[in-house]
Amino acid sequence: MKLNELIVPTAVATPGVSVETLFRECAAKQMPGLPFRDASGRIIGKASIRHVLKMTCIPDYPVLCCGSRETVCCRGRHR
Repeated sequence: MKLNELIVPTAVATPGVSVETLFRECAAKQMPGLPFRDASGRIIGKASIRHVLKMTCIPDYPVLCCGSRETVCCRGRHR
C-alpha cells in the first residue's frame, strides 16, 4: 500500500474556527481531528472532537479521579 492511498485531505483548523466547522469537517472526512495551524501559519498540533468534548462536556470530578487508583462510575466511587 502506498502512502498517498492512506492520506485523507482535510481542512486545517486555525485560531477562531467554530466548533460547528470543526465537527462538520471531521464528520465529512470521518476523522477524529484536524491539523491545527497557529497564527503564523505553522502546524502545531491537532484540533480534535475528543478534546472539545472533554473541555466542554465532562465534569471535572471524573477527570480529577483519573490519576487515583479509584474508578468513578455513574453510581459513585468504587475501589
